[in-house]
Amino acid sequence: MKKLVPLFLLGALSLALPGCGKKQEPPPPPPPKADSLIDSAKKAGENVADAAKDAGKVVADKAKDVGQAVGDAAKSAYSDAKQSVGSTYTTAVGRAESLFKESKFEDALKSLKSIGDMKLTPEQKKTVDDLKGKIQKAIDATKSATTNAVNKAGELFK
Repeated sequence: MKKLVPLFLLGALSLALPGCGKKQEPPPPPPPKADSLIDSAKKAGENVADAAKDAGKVVADKAKDVGQAVGDAAKSAYSDAKQSVGSTYTTAVGRAESLFKESKFEDALKSLKSIGDMKLTPEQKKTVDDLKGKIQKAIDATKSATTNAVNKAGELFK
């Protein structure tokens, strides 16, 4: 039995020793292949490009909407301004003609001057120029008649 104990110990030890010691970790996975990295990068680039295209479309649509709104506002402002010029023109010319008929020639010219530097159509400009010419002739005729009357009155008193 004494001989059995060392054999028994030796057997137990031979079974226990392989379990002792430093445990080995499994080897790390092999690095990904270059082709796999290139494919992944290519897919990521395509995803970024697609996202950029989508964002660009959204921005373009918004810019188009804003441009349309600005264009509509500009058309409306132009129309309003055009109506205002037309109204001012009509009022000034009507007033000048009325004052001309009342022989208030200086006031008639002042009414036409209220049109100022407005952009007029060729027809409107011709109307204003013709009316100014008519008024100026009347003023000149009035001055001439007044001068003649004063001269004749002066001759009477001589």
